[in-house]
Amino acid sequence: KQWYQRRVRVSNVTEARKFCKKSCVHPDEANKDNCCVHHINIHTCPLSALPLTGHTMCGPWIQPGGAFTHTPAMATGFVPWEEEVVLNVEGCNYILAHIRIGSIEMSVGHRIQVY
Repeated sequence: KQWYQRRVRVSNVTEARKFCKKSCVHPDEANKDNCCVHHINIHTCPLSALPLTGHTMCGPWIQPGGAFTHTPAMATGFVPWEEEVVLNVEGCNYILAHIRIGSIEMSVGHRIQVY
């Protein structure tokens, strides 16, 4: 038995808006074919703990634990979104918004000083 996966093809703005307004499945089951924003969450990364990871920059690839935090992932259409984040390490911290929309994955960050 052969498995065929349905691919969403959006060819115009009207189709994109319709697809992005529909409800999404649970974040663990969401993907680019069944949800517009199929992953969105916040990552925090204190600069002082970064050398312990073997990485030279903060990114969503760093697993949560200890000083590094991730908020629970959500899957949603285009709607306003808020999340509470606690920065518990003094010094320079990075806050990253990690998002997947269709085939695009991006992370944007901001550096903040915690006193």
